[in-house]
Amino acid sequence: MPGARPVSVAWVAGAATLASKTAGYGGISFQSSLALLVVLDVLRQEGFQAIVAIHSPLVAALPGATTVELGEWGMRRADWADLDLVESWRDFLTAPQRWLRHLVDPPG
Repeated sequence: MPGARPVSVAWVAGAATLASKTAGYGGISFQSSLALLVVLDVLRQEGFQAIVAIHSPLVAALPGATTVELGEWGMRRADWADLDLVESWRDFLTAPQRWLRHLVDPPG
C-alpha cells in the first residue's frame, strides 16, 4: 500500500510479537492502520489474543475486539462508537472549523 509503514510479525513457539515503528508523534497512516487490521484479524483467526495500545479509530474498529478505553476515569470497556477518540474524530471531520478556530489563527 502506498505510504504504508512496515509492520513486522514474528512467530515464536506459538506466540506472536508484533512491532511497528512510528517516527515521532506521527502515528501510523491510514493504509498502515488497514494493514494492521489484517494482521490482527489473521492472529485472531489463528486463536491468538492481542493487546494493542493505539490512537487509531480504524484499528479500534476490529470486529469482535474487546475495547478498553483509558482516561481520567481509569479503564473501562466501551463500544467503538462511544470511544472518546472516535467521537473526537467524528466531530472534527463533521466540522473542522469548530476545532481549528481555537487552535490556529485565520489566514491574512
